Amino acid sequence: MFRYVFSFLISAAVAMPIYAGATDSLPNQPARPIEDSDGVRMLSNWSVASVTSPHMKRRELPENPAFKGSEIWLMDVDEKPFDAVTKRTFFSAGMQDVSLLASARCNPNAVAVLDSDDQAHCYAVMVSGKLSDKDARGIALILYGSLDGSPMSSTVHAFMAPKANYEALGGFAIIAAKWLEASAAPDENMLLEGRLEPQAAVNRLSLFFSAWVEHHVIPMMAMSMQMEAQSIQQMQSWNSAMNACGADPSCSVSPLSDGSGNWEPSWK
Repeated sequence: MFRYVFSFLISAAVAMPIYAGATDSLPNQPARPIEDSDGVRMLSNWSVASVTSPHMKRRELPENPAFKGSEIWLMDVDEKPFDAVTKRTFFSAGMQDVSLLASARCNPNAVAVLDSDDQAHCYAVMVSGKLSDKDARGIALILYGSLDGSPMSSTVHAFMAPKANYEALGGFAIIAAKWLEASAAPDENMLLEGRLEPQAAVNRLSLFFSAWVEHHVIPMMAMSMQMEAQSIQQMQSWNSAMNACGADPSCSVSPLSDGSGNWEPSWK
């Protein structure tokens, strides 16, 4: 379902404002997810690389040398204002002259599904800057909150690259495919996403965050709750069967043959 939503929104991108002057000479590399040997979601034709900042938790680079200078990274910082978080993290990752181009706040109802704390929030942001003296662009999804009871912090899911690479690789689509369960079609023209105007790009990324919560997170939570309820019911069934046996040595507990995972007492 979410893959369909992704394809539908990408198809609509032709009607959105786009940058002028992007090069068509770079390869077209659709943003398509795979899993590494540890089951971690990655993008096809990208590889894990060493982190370059104390706060950086993960960093990935494209394998094609045509896209040199492009990076995907994940970083945590103990700051709240999204504009300060944006500039600090992109600068820490190696971008100079960081300037915020556009931002969009994610749907608070979608954020609340992940974190009920009233301080939790999410922003999609796009920046400009310099990477090795080349004009560069970056886009990120910033989640502020705490899922495990630790102090509140900002987690930044980012993609940055020299401008031509950013556009050719798909801009916001890299974030959507890497972290939001989306996938481009095998023949997708990634320039359609990469050339979106800044505000259109962050609006689209914010929309994908909401779609991810609706079509992936909520069903996963419902499944987890169902499994937990089933597990409790099975434990109760076990206890009931054991109580029925009491101390009778001729009684044993065995699973029901109906596949429910419940138990019943039986006597020799």
